[in-house]
Amino acid sequence: MPIEITVPRLGWTMEEGTFVGWLKKDGEPVRAGEPLFTLDGDKALQEIEATDSGVLRISPDAPKPGSTVSVGALLGHLLVESRSENVGQASSLPVHGASSPRVSGGRMPPELADKMSAPHFHTCSENEMPGSAKSSPATRANAESLVPVSTRELSSSAAQLPEVARPFAGLERSAISPRALRKAIELGVDWTKLRGTGRGGRIRERDVVAATAKRTSPAQPGKVVITDWTFPDLAIEEAILKPIGHEVIARPCKNEAELIAHVADADVVITQFARVNANVINAMTKARAIVRYGIGVDNVDLQAARARGIPVCNVPDYCIDEVADQTLAFILGLTRQVVSHTNHVQSGRWGLAVPLSEMRTLRQLAVGVIGFGRIGREVVKRLLPFKCRVFVFDPVVPAGDITAAGAQAATLGEILATADILTLHCPSTPQTRKLISAEALAQMKRGALLVNVARGALVDTAALTEALQSGQLAGAALDVCDPEPIPAGHSLLKFPNVILAPHIASASPTAVKKLRETVAVLAATALRGELPPNVVNGITGPRTFS
Repeated sequence: MPIEITVPRLGWTMEEGTFVGWLKKDGEPVRAGEPLFTLDGDKALQEIEATDSGVLRISPDAPKPGSTVSVGALLGHLLVESRSENVGQASSLPVHGASSPRVSGGRMPPELADKMSAPHFHTCSENEMPGSAKSSPATRANAESLVPVSTRELSSSAAQLPEVARPFAGLERSAISPRALRKAIELGVDWTKLRGTGRGGRIRERDVVAATAKRTSPAQPGKVVITDWTFPDLAIEEAILKPIGHEVIARPCKNEAELIAHVADADVVITQFARVNANVINAMTKARAIVRYGIGVDNVDLQAARARGIPVCNVPDYCIDEVADQTLAFILGLTRQVVSHTNHVQSGRWGLAVPLSEMRTLRQLAVGVIGFGRIGREVVKRLLPFKCRVFVFDPVVPAGDITAAGAQAATLGEILATADILTLHCPSTPQTRKLISAEALAQMKRGALLVNVARGALVDTAALTEALQSGQLAGAALDVCDPEPIPAGHSLLKFPNVILAPHIASASPTAVKKLRETVAVLAATALRGELPPNVVNGITGPRTFS
């Protein structure tokens, strides 16, 4: 029976009785769908980083079946090799009586990758808009060839390894913490050249992040302007940018005039929710990049930036689990009437707070998912164990991919007519704004439920309010709304069958830390004169000045 191993950016399967036979999690064998990590050692949840450019193999000195493996040892016994060069070797290593793991999955076909960046409907939500421009060759090379390695094995076979792996040969794993090793793999940092600040000179995660910024250090210092932020401070960004000579100027801007004055002489503009429109962009005299805190970029005029040659970057791979979790919390909150019963009990009453017919069982329902990007896929994975029927609409994803994920591909019309619960996971574009209009709501089953954790502009708020008042919708759960914040006295604030959150689905300490670090590194990359990764407006080269 295949066991799914969670690896960032790619789902791989391994045959039971091989690697997973000796991996333990809290003393218990890893089960299907669980992340590949262990709590033994530093008590931190450590997923294993690997890229989709290679295959995993296990070193001959791997622990015997039944052993509990520490994080460091686990990383040390995994090796990623180039498929073209070493896939044959990977199948020949013994693992204490078990055959080597078979790995499935791989890089997205070019034709699908092109579709994924189609301008009319990206397969992503507010929390994931993949860049239409490709990463720099150096970034791709780093991402494709970084390897967690077994030092014992590398000592004897370093010559056979990909070039980037050879510096790791002969080094002790204890020289770098598991968390730092993950970050080095993610950011493409050769940690063997770093000086650690931990006890005994051990390399910590902060050392890796600092090295990334230094790697993109420019000959001349630059001015990084931050237009708005929701964090208590900007210490993370400043810790990356200031040590390499950059100036960080942060000023909350309340209107277009303040934005224009603030960004005029910026070398890089970092923004969160401020409206960076054409007038603001045209005022930028020397900006090398606009970087957004987040995934959705509908607050930035992409075409105006492209006309000026300014790349716009986002952070497409953070908060995926957070938003998927929020979606399931909303769905269950609606079907099981969690908020209604909380209010009921707190007011001193007991018993059902709603008619029995409003207490729904997810297994008996059909859930429609609009958008099958990173978050949409994670939502489907979370829904399937509840044994509900799951339908997916995404015009740029092949039906076979949806079927392979355990869901059923459907048209928008079919989704609207079939779904008992509709959940949105696509971006806000000219084609998707007010996708859920009065007409669309009228096509839905009477008494259906709506969940929106993507963008408020996807839903016609006036039409939504009317549908709730008329009973066409039996309830809604919204993390986003148009407008935001919801105005005082608005009808949405008064419905007992509406669950609201203040645009916080992406929030967790881990996600926010990754977001802020990535934004700072993107800014540093642009200031060096390179094209940063995650460009979403079609710019293919760095902005240059005569």
